[in-house]
Amino acid sequence: DLTVTVASEFPYTEVEVVEDFESRHMVNKQSFVDEQEWHLYAHTECIRRELMIDQFDPSARRSAISVKSRAARRPGYFIWNIFMVTFLICSLSFATFSVDKALPQNRLQLSFTLVLTAVAFKSVVNQSLPRISYLTYMDKYMLASMIMLSAVCTWHGIVTTILSNRSSADFIENIVLICLGVVYVVYNIGFCIMIYLFPCKKRRIMAQKDREHYK
Repeated sequence: DLTVTVASEFPYTEVEVVEDFESRHMVNKQSFVDEQEWHLYAHTECIRRELMIDQFDPSARRSAISVKSRAARRPGYFIWNIFMVTFLICSLSFATFSVDKALPQNRLQLSFTLVLTAVAFKSVVNQSLPRISYLTYMDKYMLASMIMLSAVCTWHGIVTTILSNRSSADFIENIVLICLGVVYVVYNIGFCIMIYLFPCKKRRIMAQKDREHYK
């Protein structure tokens, strides 16, 4: 939300700021310079409010109106250059199971290489994003990928303790591989559903308001 608040210098008892319903409100998108990164919606919303000037004197309030326009980040760059790359890095961790269990050092070497690659990639990504105190959907996805890589590394360290019984070790590893694969696939599907239900829902609502604005 991009909001501009206009207030009167007089108390709200003397002046009331209201929206002009006779004029058609619109956003000048041609002067928007970040069109490649952001999508600016055409509709606007006006909200009447009262601003408190002195917190010790509640009666010292002024009439104001907030004009709100909206912008949405274009997600294409982040989907193909961050989400997809993270997905591929994490998916490659399942290839380490093809290495013989008798060579845990090779398995761990490959797994740790993928972990370091993911950490370095996340550091580069953070440099191009704002530093905010809450987790975005991209942060949650990358952290979940790091947890999956850590789980694979942990298993490669545990498998060395059951190598005395080779048939049992093979059976247990097959179960672990299937469980990790199912969890990873279910998480990615659930993440896509969550993106469609929540962030994309807001975009659909804004697009509907744009269509109503044009009508």
